[in-house]
Amino acid sequence: MSSSHRNLVHRHAQSILSGKTRPLAPGETCLYSYYEPSLTSGLHHVKVSQTIEAPADPRDSDQNTQKDAIEAIEQAFIATAPRFSLQPGAVDSVFPKPGTQAEHTVLPHIVLTDPHLPWSRSPSAAHLPPDEDEKTDRSRTTWLALMVFSIEELQMGQADIDDIMRYVPNDSGAKREQSETGALRMMARDTPKLNGAITTTAFNKIVDAKDAAEPTDVVVMPGQLFTALFTEPGGDGSRLNVASYKHMAHVRHIGTDGMANAGSKDDDALFSIVISRRTGLIDSDLPTPLVVHLLSLVFDEKMPVPTVNDRVAMTSLHSWTYTCLPSQNIAGKFELLTNLGQDLNVLRTGDNAQPEPFVSGDASQDLSIVDLIEARKADGYTLSPTRTVTGEVTAALLRGPLVPRRVKRPLRDGFTMQSNHGSDLAIFDNKLGLLDITYSSAWQLGKKLAMADEPFCAALARLRSAVHSRGLDGSKQEIHALFGDDGHERRTKTADSMIDLVQGLVDINASLHASGGAATSLARTRWHAAALMLAMSDKRGVMHEYNIAASPDYAYIYSWILNKVHLANVPANYLIPDPLSLPQETLRFFFIDDNWIDALIDGALSLANHWGYTPDMDKSRIAIKLAINERLRTPDESLGGWHALMPRYGFLLRSQLLVQFPDIVVEAVFSETRSGPISKTGGNSGSQTPANTPPKQPILVQKGLAPDTMYCLFDAAPPDLRRIILRMPPHQQCFKIGQKLTNEKLAVTWKKLYTTTEGPSTAQPGDTLGSTDFEPTGKPAPVFDWSLRTLDPESFATFLVNRQREGREKEFSDEEPTSAVLGLQLNNPILELDIGDVFVKQQ
Repeated sequence: MSSSHRNLVHRHAQSILSGKTRPLAPGETCLYSYYEPSLTSGLHHVKVSQTIEAPADPRDSDQNTQKDAIEAIEQAFIATAPRFSLQPGAVDSVFPKPGTQAEHTVLPHIVLTDPHLPWSRSPSAAHLPPDEDEKTDRSRTTWLALMVFSIEELQMGQADIDDIMRYVPNDSGAKREQSETGALRMMARDTPKLNGAITTTAFNKIVDAKDAAEPTDVVVMPGQLFTALFTEPGGDGSRLNVASYKHMAHVRHIGTDGMANAGSKDDDALFSIVISRRTGLIDSDLPTPLVVHLLSLVFDEKMPVPTVNDRVAMTSLHSWTYTCLPSQNIAGKFELLTNLGQDLNVLRTGDNAQPEPFVSGDASQDLSIVDLIEARKADGYTLSPTRTVTGEVTAALLRGPLVPRRVKRPLRDGFTMQSNHGSDLAIFDNKLGLLDITYSSAWQLGKKLAMADEPFCAALARLRSAVHSRGLDGSKQEIHALFGDDGHERRTKTADSMIDLVQGLVDINASLHASGGAATSLARTRWHAAALMLAMSDKRGVMHEYNIAASPDYAYIYSWILNKVHLANVPANYLIPDPLSLPQETLRFFFIDDNWIDALIDGALSLANHWGYTPDMDKSRIAIKLAINERLRTPDESLGGWHALMPRYGFLLRSQLLVQFPDIVVEAVFSETRSGPISKTGGNSGSQTPANTPPKQPILVQKGLAPDTMYCLFDAAPPDLRRIILRMPPHQQCFKIGQKLTNEKLAVTWKKLYTTTEGPSTAQPGDTLGSTDFEPTGKPAPVFDWSLRTLDPESFATFLVNRQREGREKEFSDEEPTSAVLGLQLNNPILELDIGDVFVKQQ
């Protein structure tokens, strides 16, 4: 278990304007305290004057310069910026995402595509300290504030809504009901018409004329709550003050290489981020819906300070909802990752105990029924209800393609996964007296998936007909050749056929023991030759993903089967027959049972069987599978002389981490050399890559089965697969007030920050300066208000800077708190779970 983060550097806006910034290195993010535009919104005047000078005439004895002055021209204009609502595309992302869940310590934030937007306007001077502009050039107060509310704080009865909207015209598009975020929708020009409420945002008929018909959202809150949120922390509440919100917004300069959306615009990008001061509910034992609003801090200078009985209407420019997870008995993502790393096991039902494997057919074992059942459970089996052919309901053994141990392929000599109805693939367990329906159910599933795919059925019917026709033509040629006039030719062909017969017997024996797992054990015949002709590409080689097949039907069949080999569209209840094998907050490893895949493919290819009344007589099906196996076993030059990548190992993850972070990063580390070559020949002799040295292997499949469940498939199993790393996604990070928040304390771990571009050589990701426990009494500093669940940004940032400077003046030279430093501290670290050789022991 480790914690890491990208290199983060904080600077102030002057470095941007001066052009002294250096290019970002890969993985770096640069933070700026603010990014004030050159021209803020509002009324501006441009004054232009011109003076023309001409040299004096040489004949003029006075030698005076002639000057003509043009009267100055003054032009007034209005610089516009959003005020009542945001432009489309202004929001890049929010966290938590709408409709998702988050821990109660999370401070929601919004990422805006315009880096100037939070500073494009300024709050009224009446609501800022008198010396605000003279204090520093490192911070600027924003006109936007992100705020979290509970539903009860904004909810109103219909009578109250009708009373407030009494004077708002009905034809203005106003809705006399609250939205899901507790807002009232109306035109911007109608906001002064709200009845019985103090409106914070004044509407100027001249300056705001163009926005008069713009729809806007208004939230109405109790005056007591408004006063507590927008007056100076610790003051008497007699004067509105929004200066503390300057610490809750900053700008991030990021490199966009490898990003699908942001990377399409430029090599790097600037985003502004606004963070909420409020957290979720503290010490709650139930999930709670919360509402987040992006509020305007441009208050009317003439508005009075609300009293307890007043209602206050504020302009909301953007809003969404999410669910706050209960803080009691709920683990955070650090604890979730830690628990996953401590509870590694293979996919099986029952507890973590691993009984000794039961060897079928071993008469020396005298086990009880309970021991036999436990042994089967250790092999990944579960009991499932099934019906006999006569209709009785009975129990049967069942497991899916994901198994806790390697399974021999084929199961025994002479056993082939080829059937016309699937029921003959069931295996009777004479020890337990139960039927193992694993492979018969896989066969039936393959047939159902094929029947549900109309193009597949049509392509298979055409391909079968083509193989049968070509095979029949070859048979006719051989028969007619026997009756030719040249007897010597007949004897020659007879001798050649004897050689083919012997070779066919050799092929039968070889196919029975093939490690690559041929789909059938029957010899190659003229039907196989016909199928191979259809499987050829336009370059006269075996068709694969990089060329064009001679038969489009074969190409479709091959692609469909390859998808099923990678478990595409296989229902989750077949992958995990027993939900008890994958409890909540678990990570389970598994092998792939190739016999199950063989049964699935055979069931799909059994359709359109018009000639083979027994499985061994279905020559077309046998030929198609042999042709596909020929491709899968042929070393591929494009893969460094290796075969097509096939899934052999994987893991299932079920955790609330996937709900909060759907793009969780999975990284697989493979050994430099494989334990042995896949093919008998050791790979392609023409390849420059040694047979046991694979190229860089990707994750074959990474797919979600449910919002909290995901599985990954790899082409190698331990020991070739050395490590698996689970990492929190860098673009889905969040801000948290601290590591632990209860009614008794707030625990904050201080990151080790630097004001230099490059930290010391001894700096390591995850370095900290220890932690501090803050109490509701205000000790050691009043950084958090437990009754309002709000952070005091000024006090917290001051305490942070002092803590960073203790004995580290050279590494951290700032004496003044800024939003960039606060953003670095609140930014949740990128955690990762590194699973090394420990999971190899779970085989």
